[in-house]
Amino acid sequence: MLKTVYAGEYLTINFDKEKSLFIQTWTKGKQLTMEVFKISMLQYTECYDRYRPRRTMWIQEFFSLELGSKEFQWIEEHVNIPCFGYGNKKCAFVVGKQIAQDISVMKSFDEPISVIVPRYFGTEKEAIGWLLSEKIEVQETHDLSRLEMTLSNTENGQSTFEISSPSSNIKETVLLLDSVLKKERFRNENFELYDELTKKEREVLRFLAQGETVAEISQISSVSIHTVRAHVRKLKQKLNCNRESELVKFGLMF
Repeated sequence: MLKTVYAGEYLTINFDKEKSLFIQTWTKGKQLTMEVFKISMLQYTECYDRYRPRRTMWIQEFFSLELGSKEFQWIEEHVNIPCFGYGNKKCAFVVGKQIAQDISVMKSFDEPISVIVPRYFGTEKEAIGWLLSEKIEVQETHDLSRLEMTLSNTENGQSTFEISSPSSNIKETVLLLDSVLKKERFRNENFELYDELTKKEREVLRFLAQGETVAEISQISSVSIHTVRAHVRKLKQKLNCNRESELVKFGLMF
């Protein structure tokens, strides 16, 4: 039986004592700010200390905040580490329709690596099934080749696609799509700069992206180190890059 242990304006926490399970839901129609988010998370941590459940489930349907690296560190210090110490053994997220927000939450457990390793699900039923399972966790192999994309609708000049993926691959699928979309946006925004490069400059950029040093590029291309360095300087000017590491990132996008 569920007991409401916290009912705030933005966050509600229910406790199932029999299952040793916390269930969190965000309030529909409420626009979160970072200040409100932190206050809510501190309330969650206090409740966790008081009731000490072994399991927790976040329902993200109405979560509406993108998190950055500073917020990731704050969550780890003020929420994840304390709750882990209070007995958390399993954490599940039921993803919502706001993919951008879900992506930021997923990354918050990877950068830096968190003491809590959550799983992501499409439905509450799947999440609770995993949370209550006593099976020993085994590192899964995620086969992203099983992704399927279909055109579901075309209307008013806009096309809608549906992507099918095994539920166990939710995190990997979402992060893969995020990576692909970011790369495509970068290419579109910087294509004119790339198009201005000479054939030799593109070749040097490609070698840099592959991890080759200036000396190695000199040997591969049979030109002097001085010439390669001149190409690198020109690349920095044309691509608005200050460091070779920025050139590497640029090259990886093309």
